[in-house]
Amino acid sequence: MRDAFSTALKLLLAVFLLAVGVAALDLRVIQPFRTPPCNPETLEEGHVCLSQILKEWPGKILWIDARKQDDFERHTVTQ
Repeated sequence: MRDAFSTALKLLLAVFLLAVGVAALDLRVIQPFRTPPCNPETLEEGHVCLSQILKEWPGKILWIDARKQDDFERHTVTQ
C-alpha cells in the first residue's frame, strides 16, 4: 500500500512538473512570436489590424494606453 501511494505521488509530481515546464516554455519561447489572429473583413468600422498599421503607417502612430500603470507594466504588447 505504501509503495503504491509513493508511486502515485511521484507520478503526480512528474505530471505537475511537466505541465509547469510546458507552460513556461509557451510563455517564454512560443508566446512572444505569436500574433493575435486578425481578419479585416470581420472588424468593426474604424478598426484595423496591427499588421496593417505596421505596414501602411510605420513609425507614424502614437500609441495611447488607457490601462493603469501597474497593469501596463505587467501586460505590455512587447513582452
